[in-house]
Amino acid sequence: MANRKYPANSYEGQAQKFVEPLWLKDELGNYAFSSTTTFLQYRQFFFFIFAAHAVPHYQSTIDNLALINNSGDFVHLPEITLKYRIYRDLDIVVCQLLGKPPNINHFDLSAVSTRTKFKENTLNWVGFPAAKATAFFHHTKIKAGKVGEKIEKVEGGVPLHRTAEFNIIGAAFLNDDGLHVTAEFSDRNVTYAFEGRKSKAHSPQGMSGGALFQAPLCYRGRPTSLIDFFNFRGMGIEYAKNIIKAISRTRIIELLEEILQDD
Repeated sequence: MANRKYPANSYEGQAQKFVEPLWLKDELGNYAFSSTTTFLQYRQFFFFIFAAHAVPHYQSTIDNLALINNSGDFVHLPEITLKYRIYRDLDIVVCQLLGKPPNINHFDLSAVSTRTKFKENTLNWVGFPAAKATAFFHHTKIKAGKVGEKIEKVEGGVPLHRTAEFNIIGAAFLNDDGLHVTAEFSDRNVTYAFEGRKSKAHSPQGMSGGALFQAPLCYRGRPTSLIDFFNFRGMGIEYAKNIIKAISRTRIIELLEEILQDD
């Protein structure tokens, strides 16, 4: 997915390609915007992760959650998933992909850049705020192919989706205890690249499941891959009282190891 406001090959455009919006199907066949999912690579395997609270408390599967493909069709997560685990206590779902999907970036958790010094005091949180997403697709609109009308011309091989607009929040790094990462973000008096100054930021609701990452401070050589530009630190699960809380990279790697050990 790409956003019309940023070129696909810009830093922001590349950041967006690590995440996708999630949609939840109800019993009538309607789809509502849910939250954000992040794509990862670990060794030679590919995964996506999202917040467990995206799975309704009365359900124990990911069957009713879906992504939208480039044709405007809803693709339910089991169609692209080899196996998964729901960790309610940690508020994270870990899914192993059947293969590597096209036009998607993956944070490679088995690699570390040796060329880049990253900003130590700042984290970025990328995801899809509910306030900037299509809230609801009625089942009659889906049958009529109306979802596909929100997908525009191809830019750099990546179709432009208007179902949801991503946001990147810059936050001050606070702590990483190996389980959680925390960062501080004040939602007052913010400035957006295209919307200008706002007295209050868009609510981060919907961004849970989105990635926290560090951006480069300087390079020790010529950057050659995505790990030289993006250093994954965790997956956001909560924003309250100006504090972003995320599951740490360290804990996520442990969970990836667990799912790889499953029969």
